[in-house]
Amino acid sequence: MCGASKVWFPMEVAYSHELKVKAESERLKIENFVSMTFKLMDGDMENSHRELMPAINDSISMYSIQDRICQLKYPKMLHSLRLLDLVR
Repeated sequence: MCGASKVWFPMEVAYSHELKVKAESERLKIENFVSMTFKLMDGDMENSHRELMPAINDSISMYSIQDRICQLKYPKMLHSLRLLDLVR
């Protein structure tokens, strides 16, 4: 992929660190997306509550140029990030 056009990169995140990687990529001004859903947390009927959590574990999408994604992955700036292998 040559040039500087931005595309969405589906990424795998190790150890369920989606929210940590999301926060770090936002700090680095990289647009990203983590699918979120409300999940009912265990507890008795009076103390149960809903929490916003990632809907798909170990998954984040980043919108950037390929060179920027490579800079993040290889020097281990975001050590738990891996580009998903997609069948074309």
